[in-house]
Amino acid sequence: MPRVWAAVLEHGRQEGTGAVVAVADGSVGLYSTVGGAIVGAGADPRTRAVALTFLRAVEASLDRVPIAVDLPLAGAGEWALIALTHGGPRHRAARTVEAVAKADDPLHTAFNSGRELLIAISALGSKPDGDVRQSRSSPF
Repeated sequence: MPRVWAAVLEHGRQEGTGAVVAVADGSVGLYSTVGGAIVGAGADPRTRAVALTFLRAVEASLDRVPIAVDLPLAGAGEWALIALTHGGPRHRAARTVEAVAKADDPLHTAFNSGRELLIAISALGSKPDGDVRQSRSSPF
């Protein structure tokens, strides 16, 4: 990507915050503040393709993501998009899944691509293979 080198989609829940991370080098993972993680998900070709779609969607909508002054974790019921760029981090939080799902939201495609990546990684967690490693189970 010319500007984005990584993208993060956080999902806040009562139990803590989960974050799906895609890096331009192909690294993909899912992390939780309650201790769970799935690392090495980029080794799976389908998951890597979904991660690339997420990165491209974030790159395409980058001008709509404000430069971050602070990066608080997503709170319960909140989804947050973080773009890590060569010029510094950018951040946008959505209050609810309903707000994220609105097709007229300028970041709809980026949020939905991140949610698709979350689904792809979660599916890998049920059947680890290759270099995918999963720590204790997580609700994310």
